[in-house]
Amino acid sequence: IDSPETAIAKIEAGASLLQIYTGLVYQGPGLIETIKSHLANRLREENAASLSAIVGRKAGAWAAKPLAERLSTDASAAS
Repeated sequence: IDSPETAIAKIEAGASLLQIYTGLVYQGPGLIETIKSHLANRLREENAASLSAIVGRKAGAWAAKPLAERLSTDASAAS
């Protein structure tokens, strides 16, 4: 994970844990605060009480994508 947008996409697809090691190497330690603040803003905008409110909410749409598209999305977003 190397951006707040990628973090949101993975969470909405069902992730409850994100690995950001490579993202930290390329983006630096500020990446953590950037992701945290983006997630907090998104939750406020949606009046969600917690992150669990958005975990997996787009899993069906992600799973409906052709396998090749899911794999290319994962490869480009993998960090």
